[in-house]
Amino acid sequence: MASVNTHGQSGSFTIKTNYPVVQDLVLYFGIVVDDVLDTSLLKQKAEELVHHWPILGGSMSKKTKPYSFSIGKTVDVRSRILNRTGREALPIIYSCDSRQPSSPLVFSAKSSIPDSLFHFDAPSKRASEPIFALRITSLQDVTLLGFRCLHYIVDSQGMFDIVKAYSALISGNPIPTLVFPWDERHDPMSKLVPVAGTPSQDPVLGLDGYQVGMIPTLLTASYMLWKWIKGGLGITETPEVRYIYIPQEWVNDIRKHAIKELAENDETRTIVADLTKQDILTAWFLKCSYRNLTPDSRPISFYYSINWRFALPPLSNSDICLRHTVYARLIQFNSLQNLQQESLAKNALTLRQAVIKAREPSEMYRSLKFFESNLTNLVTMGGPGVELNRTSIFSSSTAMPFCELDFRGASTTGSEAKVVYVQPWAPIPMGIQFAPFCISTKDGKGGYWLKMTNVPRAWKGFPAEVDA
Repeated sequence: MASVNTHGQSGSFTIKTNYPVVQDLVLYFGIVVDDVLDTSLLKQKAEELVHHWPILGGSMSKKTKPYSFSIGKTVDVRSRILNRTGREALPIIYSCDSRQPSSPLVFSAKSSIPDSLFHFDAPSKRASEPIFALRITSLQDVTLLGFRCLHYIVDSQGMFDIVKAYSALISGNPIPTLVFPWDERHDPMSKLVPVAGTPSQDPVLGLDGYQVGMIPTLLTASYMLWKWIKGGLGITETPEVRYIYIPQEWVNDIRKHAIKELAENDETRTIVADLTKQDILTAWFLKCSYRNLTPDSRPISFYYSINWRFALPPLSNSDICLRHTVYARLIQFNSLQNLQQESLAKNALTLRQAVIKAREPSEMYRSLKFFESNLTNLVTMGGPGVELNRTSIFSSSTAMPFCELDFRGASTTGSEAKVVYVQPWAPIPMGIQFAPFCISTKDGKGGYWLKMTNVPRAWKGFPAEVDA
């Protein structure tokens, strides 16, 4: 694949496989470094990063269909100083360290960390939108780095690759060569998925959990907007954000008990070894979120992040490619009553079986082909059997080891300058919120941070809240 720096192409480029649902979304990652960093050096290294990876200095044009990307030299970096300590600005991190919880710890809404603390003076949305921006906030004893990148070109893995490369440059280390996505010049990614025979369903026509076209999109947007307005008027409950810390030992213990329970059944014994910690976290999130709803026999819809990065052509160790390789897969539980009554282990098993199914070549081909065929159309979540008013979404960023990175090369005190906290954010236009919604990250101790949105009634199904 061609290097971005040596590519002879001028103007813009497009890719043939993407996830149209996120084409207008921006992905933000707030990073907390436990030291005061040299702001001048941080800005200098951001310029070097854009020089090495000029896609970050380009923009995305919304005038083309599909949206196109350009290469450029724009370095959008701004800094500020706030006269506050880390403990004052980020109370949940310090409270969690002092409490040393042995079970899930739910912090009250007033303890939340506003995303604006990391991401100030965001670039304005326009027809040609900058791909990358960095914001630096210096507190008295810590530094906050706010990374911003268009979601249509990166997912959490792509954002981690950017932060890792930036950290390497600050330490004086080389970074990989950025190459264009395979499908910028070659066939769409679905062509690389080995599929035997003809798919049972025409992937061009539809994919469970998605709708195509102007009318379905307007209906979904109108429904979500009306739901948001009713919340603002007090007619319905307004979603609230909470932060939850879950210790690694607790997750390990629940997973061990789940494996023991499922191993007693001949039908599930062969799959229990594949049960992941993320399955446990997700099943716990669903169990708590729906605990206080009145049981009924209607299905519960759930969107779970599926990554198809494994289908990409292998790269050399010296190359890297930025692209979005995640889509939200619809998973349905038979009924709300079933979800509530089944054990956490069995709900986790349902999730694992659905993920295994989604990663089968025929299913991966069907999903990619659907998105490729509708890259220039309006695509939205929803469809037959999907009740958006009680549909949940879970997105995970736990596979990316942000907290293994350090910025010691920019330290003003000579410390390791470790990353101690990560906060993702991908806001939906007009402030619309899905609930229940959860995104998970990992800390340096193996524990998990969940940033969760739920209505007050659902929050009553979780452990008692504490103030930071």
